[in-house]
Amino acid sequence: MKSIKGYVKSVAQKLKSKTRYFKREIELKRLEKYSNEIDMVLTKYNKKSCNETMMVKGLRKSNEETTNRKIHQEDLEKIVAQMAKGLGLNEEIVKIMGSHHDIGHTFLGHSGEWWISNILEDYGLGYFCHNTLGARELIYTDKVYDEIIEKIKVHNPNVSNKVLDKIRKSLWLIMDGINAHNGEKPEKEYIPAITKTEEDFTEEMIQCYVKKGYDRKITPASTEACLMRLADQISYIPLDMLDGLREKMIRDENGNIVTTIDDDYKKVLVKLGITEEEINECNIKGTYTKIGERLKEIFINDVIKNSTKQKITMSKEVMTLMNELRNLNNEKIVNYVVLTEDQNTYPPAIRRLINRYKDIILENGLLTRLENADRDMNINNDLARYKGTQDEGFIRIHL
Repeated sequence: MKSIKGYVKSVAQKLKSKTRYFKREIELKRLEKYSNEIDMVLTKYNKKSCNETMMVKGLRKSNEETTNRKIHQEDLEKIVAQMAKGLGLNEEIVKIMGSHHDIGHTFLGHSGEWWISNILEDYGLGYFCHNTLGARELIYTDKVYDEIIEKIKVHNPNVSNKVLDKIRKSLWLIMDGINAHNGEKPEKEYIPAITKTEEDFTEEMIQCYVKKGYDRKITPASTEACLMRLADQISYIPLDMLDGLREKMIRDENGNIVTTIDDDYKKVLVKLGITEEEINECNIKGTYTKIGERLKEIFINDVIKNSTKQKITMSKEVMTLMNELRNLNNEKIVNYVVLTEDQNTYPPAIRRLINRYKDIILENGLLTRLENADRDMNINNDLARYKGTQDEGFIRIHL
């Protein structure tokens, strides 16, 4: 009797799970019909960090081919489109997630994000997370839901209010892809939180500001967002290696500059199926784009081969080797060059700026006075003394 009950329960759970996946698929298909309008609106706001380089700092004079946010997002869009097509997932929606996933990045990429978060923590003001900043600003500051609905109405004048309401209620799934895209943490597989609601998503955004590292614990609400999360790594890991070579940032164990694909990288590349002849040819020519494209091709095909509509994953061997490449990038580039700049050069300057403007705010009681600006007519006169000083820009922009 118990075995029969257990079987019935198992079948019921499977049917319930399939129903949930089907409902999510319907929601994304509803958005897919209006993907052009959605993309047009988001593109307007996705310009803030497009020209900033990725691993290489923006203050360094960079090679023209060095990866910036725009290149990475366009690259990711192509990767997710290819994989979504191979898996029968929603290609248009996952492309939107991929092409706008880094919309919240601040100056100097992850470094700027870490510094801001550390400083906020020092003042007891929570934490900073670029994933959440992007989603939150789009929803609450830019009010893109309203703008998307208006754009759809203009392009589709016969669409009913009932349909528009359903579209609006599904838009959070795209923002969830942005908020849950953290591709820094290696994972064996990506299974969507298919029961997640918009309320759950909103709570996750709040927790990203309250709990340190919470963004790494978020599970995406759709298989498409899971696919984009893994694709983020497939894009940036090869590109980081290429940028390291182009910018002469790679170091050996003694700290000497490495200008070609060395034996450490070569071992991993050969295991992935790239021949020594291909590697030697690129080393002789001094151009490595071909290697990067071959790597992405290998990773993409492996994901398609091993994933389903309910689970995104790679073979154990290929995932291990991809993570080894990431570790080599961290050891040879980040540890020698990036962390030195991160820890010794920029943070002290940022802290000095923050302390300086904190003093201006406190000394002049600006927070209280701005809340009552309609009654405090002397605020502009009191701040006139900053005209012509190094602080004038801060005063003019923020007041």
